[in-house]
Amino acid sequence: MSKGYKQISVLFVLGMLLAACSQNDSSSAMSEGSRTIYGTSQKGPFVKGTEVTLYGMDEGLIQTGTHFSTEIDNNRGEYSLKRIKLDDRYAWLVANGYYIDEMTGDTSTQKISLNSLVDLQNRDQVNINVLTHLSFNRIRYLVKEGVPVDEAKHQAENEVMAAFGFSDVTESFDQLDIMGTDIDDSKLLAISVMMLTAANVGEVTSRLASIAMDLEEDGVWDDSTLIRQLKGFVSMDSHDGVYKKVKNNLAKLGAADIPDFQRYLDQFASPWDSTWKRCDNQDEVRRTTHFNDSLYSHVICRDGIWKFYRGPRDEGDPPVDTTGKYGTLVDERDGHVYKTLDIKMESGRIATWMASLLEYEPTNGVKEETRYVPGVGREYFGYQALGWPIDRNLVSEDEDAEIWNKMLYDEFIQGVCPDGWHLPYYEEWDYLWDVLRDDYETRELLVYLQYVDSGTKVSLDTKHVGYYVDFEYAFSLLEGGSPYRFRVRNIWNWNEDDSVIHISEYYPIRCVKDWERK
Repeated sequence: MSKGYKQISVLFVLGMLLAACSQNDSSSAMSEGSRTIYGTSQKGPFVKGTEVTLYGMDEGLIQTGTHFSTEIDNNRGEYSLKRIKLDDRYAWLVANGYYIDEMTGDTSTQKISLNSLVDLQNRDQVNINVLTHLSFNRIRYLVKEGVPVDEAKHQAENEVMAAFGFSDVTESFDQLDIMGTDIDDSKLLAISVMMLTAANVGEVTSRLASIAMDLEEDGVWDDSTLIRQLKGFVSMDSHDGVYKKVKNNLAKLGAADIPDFQRYLDQFASPWDSTWKRCDNQDEVRRTTHFNDSLYSHVICRDGIWKFYRGPRDEGDPPVDTTGKYGTLVDERDGHVYKTLDIKMESGRIATWMASLLEYEPTNGVKEETRYVPGVGREYFGYQALGWPIDRNLVSEDEDAEIWNKMLYDEFIQGVCPDGWHLPYYEEWDYLWDVLRDDYETRELLVYLQYVDSGTKVSLDTKHVGYYVDFEYAFSLLEGGSPYRFRVRNIWNWNEDDSVIHISEYYPIRCVKDWERK
């Protein structure tokens, strides 16, 4: 090898080494000042593959043009923007993707976008959630009005909490986690699952947008229609036990010890008035001035929370003492035990009524047709109430004569009632109403054991039919008529040719004890 060639080779190697050193110096210089921003993205937890984007913002919350993107890499909603160079103190984070529904454990059928406005000074961990989304517009509005960002964030976050009837949080919204263990985390989880009462993901998105826009200019959520609707839905799901599934679903995702978020759901569902947050006197009844709807003009104290009430008592009426008031009926057919109540009629006769609705499962007809709420009562078709073997549209002349004969002479019709008890006939209801018209204590005794909060949805039968149960249902309302009360005459109607036709409606049954006729 020639000397000149060797010199060229040495120079080539030295050049490579110098280039390598130069590259290392350049890499070191590029990494200087970089950082990693990380956190969680949650409606429920966003799923793997969800895009998270960070936009740099100045002190006026105007985008600076800096932005970085990444994808969530697990189903806990965790993201990480690694080795980014960011000079901006403030940032706008956006998560857009599918999420795991906290109540069902299933992945959403549509994508959703959530925003978070964060202060990155001395902080690398920041989260995206429902609360950061709801406060986003309000923060930007306040800053536009000249309020410093840190003050705007603090004010907006307290206003969002107040909108749902909760106290201020001690941590910034972007530090909260639906799988966290603090009280403020449980408030986030409560509000997050409230949004899931919507019919679909599209409605969740529109609901969040509606609340955020409502809060934007004055920090007050005053859409009374949506508030009332949401309260009703939360009350329904709470009574149905839907929220009990949330802890299990989040535990499967790695959550350790979810705090009691149910209390905040109950607190929200109580009447929307700052004076009605909690109550101490069980069964106390008061008027509420916030709701103009006459159906919800009263509230009752139940387990520390004010609930809607449509019973017979008014404000100031003392709770009814049940001590020694009830008798007992054991249905030998299924062993079910019912409370009974003796009522003195105007004639002086003592009538013994069931103090709760019949729950016996009829042997005639299709079981799935029977609507049933354990502990409240069952509803029966007319033919089931009468104990007929099958349903029939037209009643034969013989049957027509038989049923009207019994009514005419006030004979007892046992029907679906236990032995020694009968279906209340027309006059018994009327006599009872005459006695109870101004007697709220006895009226409440007839429903006391099975009071169900007005506006509470109850799951019924195998079809999971939903409907509202309240004082009227529990009492088989004395004035309400079909289908709230069952009187033998109520299950019949007439065709144009004067033949009798069966009305296919459900009837709650409250049986009356047979008594001696004179």
